[in-house]
Amino acid sequence: MAKSNADIQRDKRAKEKALLERIGAVKRTLIVSKRLLMHFRSRAKYDLSN
Repeated sequence: MAKSNADIQRDKRAKEKALLERIGAVKRTLIVSKRLLMHFRSRAKYDLSN
């Protein structure tokens, strides 16, 4: 049975939403990674015990 236009649009929106959620998760991961890296770099700068 052929899909109606509404079904096609609903599927398209669902795929777009899933992709945007995935992109958002990757972006959040990168932001957290960058903050952690900056944190440890700043700690290493002042850690003269090594």
